[in-house]
Amino acid sequence: MILPCCSEKTTGGSCNYKEYLSESISHKSYELIIETRGKILSNMRQNEQYIAGKYSKNKNIKAGKDFGGTNSTGKYMQAIDRYAGLLYSAIEDFPRLVRQSLTKGNSPKIIILSALYGPLHPFDMIQDYDLKMSDKPAYTTWKTTFPSFLAEYVINNKINQILLYLGQQTAYFKVVKGAIKKLKDVNAIHINVKNGNSYHTPHNHGLCIANHLRYLQNISFTRKIVLQPFA
Repeated sequence: MILPCCSEKTTGGSCNYKEYLSESISHKSYELIIETRGKILSNMRQNEQYIAGKYSKNKNIKAGKDFGGTNSTGKYMQAIDRYAGLLYSAIEDFPRLVRQSLTKGNSPKIIILSALYGPLHPFDMIQDYDLKMSDKPAYTTWKTTFPSFLAEYVINNKINQILLYLGQQTAYFKVVKGAIKKLKDVNAIHINVKNGNSYHTPHNHGLCIANHLRYLQNISFTRKIVLQPFA
């Protein structure tokens, strides 16, 4: 399952840092992810556009282990708790459902694709930031790096089906689509929301994910998925 990150985030966090993605790929590939994050952060800092105005919070990002640095003062929070947008709030306590599913071990693999961090395990610790995949520092970089990551991730985890919960017109979808084209023997399914918009698409994607995880856990559904044209 591949999910996008979102612009709305929970602020704060602690100085405790831990990552989980490295358990699913080789050390070399994980180092490439870290290196890529570092390059994006460096590019952001060199461009006033990405550290001023609506991007001003990026001035507070610390170059810690998550970027290949040594600064230990960054404020971290698990990705599944940090993101608070429409997909992540489609049902009450969406993070708890994801955490419960992954902890029980009967969940499909879940990747959150972040504009700054790239691929994330939902439990990976991240800092607060503001960057969209359509922003040049993110899109041009992950479009190059993400395909090699996904190819190895698929092989290492014996994945034969990928569910994409991504708006079809988004840069996230374009990055992932390019990576999937290079895969063999993998069935990719795009969970498309007809006539969706900036609200309905992520909201309904959140409902789809929740119902999928509940089905695997044999939990009764509390809300129905509605995938139909909206007025």
